[in-house]
Amino acid sequence: DHEIIDTKEKLEGLYQAPLEIAKAIMLDSMDEFHQAFIQHSPFISIATSNSEGQPTISPKGLSISTLLTV
Repeated sequence: DHEIIDTKEKLEGLYQAPLEIAKAIMLDSMDEFHQAFIQHSPFISIATSNSEGQPTISPKGLSISTLLTV
């Protein structure tokens, strides 16, 4: 039995407010440093979930055979 969190208010109700120091470093978009980090990463995983909350993760970058030999 899982509750579907379908509003911002429900999500915020599950957590305490972020610390001021955490809010100070939050960004609305990726800056040049973050973009460069991703561009130079040989492998990244992107995670999403569907409307029922079922997650899926998709590897991007190196093939699995390359990863197994690293």
